[in-house]
Amino acid sequence: RDPDRLPASPRRSANRITPRPAPPRVLALTREPLATNPLAHPRRRTLTHCYPLAQEHAHARTHPRTTRTHLRDEAEMAQPIVPDTSIEALVSQANAISVSWEEQACAGLRIRSLINESADKAASAKTDPEGFRQALFRLEKLFKRECTRVSNFCAEQLNSIEEEQGELKKIHEVESSPVDYRMVKPVPGERLKETTVEQRNMDSISIHSSGKRKIRPNAMRNSVSKHASGKRRVRSPPVQAKRQRHGYASGMEVEKNDSKNNSQQPAQPNADSTVLKNRNMQKRWHKLQKKATMLTMFFNVNMQILTLCCENMEHKQRKVNEKSAKEGIHKTIEMLRKIISKRKEKLKIKFEGVKEDMTDGREFRNLMKESKEDDPDLQDDDSKDFRYRYENVPVVRQLDLHKLAAASKTKLRLVMSVNALSEPITVPVLVAKGKYAGKVLCLTSAIHGNELNGIPVIHKLFSEIDTEELGGTIVAIPVLNPPGFLRHQRVFSDGKDLNRYFPGKWNGDCSSAYVHTIVEKIVSHVDFLIDMHTASFGRVNSFYVRANMRDPASRQMALLQNPQFIVHNSSPEGSLRGVAQSRGVPAITVEIGNPQIFHKDLIRFTIEGIENILCHLNMLPDAVEPPSQLPVICNSSSWLFLQHGGILNTFHVVGARVKKGQVIGSIRNIFGDLVHEYTAPYNSVVIGKNVNPACQVGDRLVHLGLIGTEFREDVQDGH
Repeated sequence: RDPDRLPASPRRSANRITPRPAPPRVLALTREPLATNPLAHPRRRTLTHCYPLAQEHAHARTHPRTTRTHLRDEAEMAQPIVPDTSIEALVSQANAISVSWEEQACAGLRIRSLINESADKAASAKTDPEGFRQALFRLEKLFKRECTRVSNFCAEQLNSIEEEQGELKKIHEVESSPVDYRMVKPVPGERLKETTVEQRNMDSISIHSSGKRKIRPNAMRNSVSKHASGKRRVRSPPVQAKRQRHGYASGMEVEKNDSKNNSQQPAQPNADSTVLKNRNMQKRWHKLQKKATMLTMFFNVNMQILTLCCENMEHKQRKVNEKSAKEGIHKTIEMLRKIISKRKEKLKIKFEGVKEDMTDGREFRNLMKESKEDDPDLQDDDSKDFRYRYENVPVVRQLDLHKLAAASKTKLRLVMSVNALSEPITVPVLVAKGKYAGKVLCLTSAIHGNELNGIPVIHKLFSEIDTEELGGTIVAIPVLNPPGFLRHQRVFSDGKDLNRYFPGKWNGDCSSAYVHTIVEKIVSHVDFLIDMHTASFGRVNSFYVRANMRDPASRQMALLQNPQFIVHNSSPEGSLRGVAQSRGVPAITVEIGNPQIFHKDLIRFTIEGIENILCHLNMLPDAVEPPSQLPVICNSSSWLFLQHGGILNTFHVVGARVKKGQVIGSIRNIFGDLVHEYTAPYNSVVIGKNVNPACQVGDRLVHLGLIGTEFREDVQDGH
């Protein structure tokens, strides 16, 4: 459980040219044979692949009283979750991605209906060959039309990205090209004339850029000069001597007359104007990168839909007994696969070209402003209240990011409240301030004291982050609820859930005053927020994200996190995410497995998602890596609660799909008699479930997500 022993994230490896290896979760994303995937085979399931179970089985060998039921429930919890690859789910994912374009996904459901129609016609191919041919023709026509529509749309968008990228490069080249501010033309040699010694002694001769001589009396040589605007300017002898010491001799001064060659010199670039230009260029670059990322996701999902349609048709072919019909379907399948392959390869090259030509975002970044020196809040001063050091970490009362040095990592203890011993209640704060200016991203963990997976995420991220490349600031609070963390419990010191009391008030009870301080001292200083949680005691969770999918910024963050599920949840009242959204701070909640245990695989997936978000916000110079498989998107979710008390038994693992009316759990009384069976109220997926067998009325049963992309304005499930 040592976070330092977590595997390094591939993105932050020393050799950046090495291609990023596929994460272990690829077992759940690829359709490998059962023999090569021990987790998918019931008899080949080895506990070495179930990351949380190694210590549990060691404990079971030394403690024989550990029941097999407990280990079986834990094994179900540890299984990888296979994402939903049905046509309905893929179409909903593509539509969720293309919200900003108003471009719908390919008609996968319509294609599937024509496949079923062709299979039905194949059964009567002998008696009605014309009907069978017409069914195949309609299927082929629709397939080609949808494939062409999606491909042409992506190609048009890529062309627009290339054009905007070309304009961006031209503007950058013009602004970054050196300018000659002297603008002095060479003097033709034939215009230079010799002067006599007497004339040199009497007068001062200066040579104009046009070649003409300008004679000035000696009396005016050290006192008067002519400005480029034509005005006379008096210069004192000390100033003239100072100019001569720096190499500005009177005979070398360039003077402009009022001739037609007179032109204004270009103004020196102002620092404020340069910063403003860089900001505008950065916004345009960020918009292009976001568009390219979403377009890649949209194209990949649509190609998966078409490929799945071909597999569905091939499956239907096996059930056809008529030889001629079988051959016709086989030829159609081969032709459709060639269409997909041709389109895919053509656009893949174009996508790679756009990615290679994308301008480096570091060229538009402004340097971070210098910090204030001699900051009293960061000095060791025992004479002032609440300012003393503990393990060389300064204690501060306010989080002032402007006082921290650029390109540095800082550890602080931020005072949040005072306990009964008149001692400050502090939270640990890690701040990584980049070399370049940018956004402020906040990471919070353990607002529920027993939800710990976010802590190693923060530790590992800060050990890998390079502040010389970082643009902006990352503020991370590993433990937001110190009293609950010390007691290994979910609630605060007064027994209340902090994530139900936001925004709080300064003159309220303990929890209200504490969360009010969180809002004023932390949330008000950040631009984006990621709040990390796990399941509570007695429950198991998948790796999923809750976000308001109607908010474009939150939707983008949720997709880039690449979880197993995304649940649309409008910002609930009383939560940290809700108060952040109400203050204009885009926020998501990341659920990372189960409580009081480190899930190393899920921790690594979370780090990769956060790095993707950092790249998307232009805080890191790397390109965003779109996921190969998109998460299952649910437009709502809800917990089912028990109406009977007794011994609970659930029948589905986390991540399973259940149909309406399917039995998902049962309750037996203490004598073993069946009391009640619970069924699914709608077609859904199991996001989490209760694993505590001893239950009473009102306890939770399972957490079900409803797949869909019709996001209502007010959807709350109590989180």
